[in-house]
Amino acid sequence: MLNPLGSSQIYMRIYFLIWLIAGVLHYLLLRFALDINHFGALLDAAVFNVSFAIIGYGIWYVVRFSGIEPGSIFDAIITHLLAAMILSAIWVGTGYMVLKMIPGTGSGYLLFVKETIYWRGALGIIYYILIALNYYLVIFYTEYQQQKLRKSEMDRLLKESELSMLKAQINPHFIFNSLNSISSLILTNSEKAHEMVVNLSSFLRYTITPRDKKLVKLSQELKAIDLYLSIEKIRFGDKLDVSISCEKSLDNQLLPNMILQPLVENAVKYGVYESTDTCEINITCHSVQNAMIINILNDIEPGGIPKKGKGIGLQNVRSRLKMIYEQDNLLTIEKSDVRFSVKLIIPQ
Repeated sequence: MLNPLGSSQIYMRIYFLIWLIAGVLHYLLLRFALDINHFGALLDAAVFNVSFAIIGYGIWYVVRFSGIEPGSIFDAIITHLLAAMILSAIWVGTGYMVLKMIPGTGSGYLLFVKETIYWRGALGIIYYILIALNYYLVIFYTEYQQQKLRKSEMDRLLKESELSMLKAQINPHFIFNSLNSISSLILTNSEKAHEMVVNLSSFLRYTITPRDKKLVKLSQELKAIDLYLSIEKIRFGDKLDVSISCEKSLDNQLLPNMILQPLVENAVKYGVYESTDTCEINITCHSVQNAMIINILNDIEPGGIPKKGKGIGLQNVRSRLKMIYEQDNLLTIEKSDVRFSVKLIIPQ
């Protein structure tokens, strides 16, 4: 870590402002409290404050050398005490020699300096302690900010890793179902099987392209849904009836990448798969205040036997929403005897 006085103009300006104030107080004390003449008081304040300002810059290296690691606090205290006494003695001695060489100081003033040498030494030690403590405060503050940044970066990387794992669970889940459908179509309708393979390839290409983007436009997400539904319509034909109604003004609204596909897949799985009649799936989008509301509804066969599943799709959607928006109430589910509804709230 560099000396903060040398690496920050703000710290340097504050540092010299403090010494300017100290010099003014020094002058006023000598001139009016101790009745030292104007020239002597001004010279005394200038020499001793400027010289310790220079020494104070070097105290940083003593602070960095001593440190305050666990188990070394006592050694650090001893080091600082020795450094304070040595630097204070050098400060007072050098200041006296400089004043002695300046013409016009007078023997009476130099005698005053000699008589106050111990007080000046004690003042030098106090200066040292104050400057060292301020350096430690700068170190602690800087390390605290760095720890916050490191923690924030670790949280971000962990969140991205968890999101990637959730996406990795969703995509194979869909691919597994699609491959089963293709396998069935190969035996019954090879042309549709080929068409389904082409559509599946286009869909996977779409999902891979924005993989590094956490948020995408609604228009892009709906294109992915169209590709997915084109795959399922090849298998189910007229049995699958889908309507999508979204406000045009929402096209550029952002939502998590691949967040709708598992919900639509869930609607197909629990609606079309279990129904003997045409199953309607309705997708609607509208805005409310600072949020985009997406509803996905599908028919349910009355009295049908519920299809068992692990609920990976809904669980992953809920987990992704919570990690991205830090809210756990963005996905709600309602189920009746004939309808299954999923409501998705996307903050904007």
